[in-house]
Formats: sequence, structure tokens, C-alpha cells
Amino acid sequence: MPKLVDLTRPIDSRNRELVSPAMQGLANIFGPDIKYLRPEELGRDRMTEFFGCGAEHLPDGEGWGEEVLNGMNTHC
Repeated sequence: MPKLVDLTRPIDSRNRELVSPAMQGLANIFGPDIKYLRPEELGRDRMTEFFGCGAEHLPDGEGWGEEVLNGMNTHC
């Protein structure tokens, strides 16, 4: 019976810091550049803009949480 080998690892932007300066051109293989839109900050701002409402209309004044992955290679 074939043996399953799990090669997955967490998608973590901190993995980019592990790349040596000489290899920075390959940083997108090791981890994405992640922009965090937290519910109490950019997530709220984005949601109020999208729906055309004020923060007071959102539950606890918070919007959605979202992560935007940029600079990510398919081998990441």
C-alpha cells in the first residue's frame, strides 16, 4: 500500500523572513505577503464603504475580518 506523505505547511508571511538576502527574489515561494483587514479597523472601513452605512450600524461597530494574500507563488 502506498504511503501518504503530508508536505503541507501553514501559509505564514513570517516564512519570508527565513529567506537569505541573496535569495530574496524567491521569497514568494516561502510565504505570501499578507494584508490583514481586522474587524475593528480596515474590515470595518471596507464594510461601511461597501454597504454605505456607518460603523454604528454594524454589530459592535465591527466589520468583517479578511486576509489579502499577495506576492504568493503557486509553490508556496
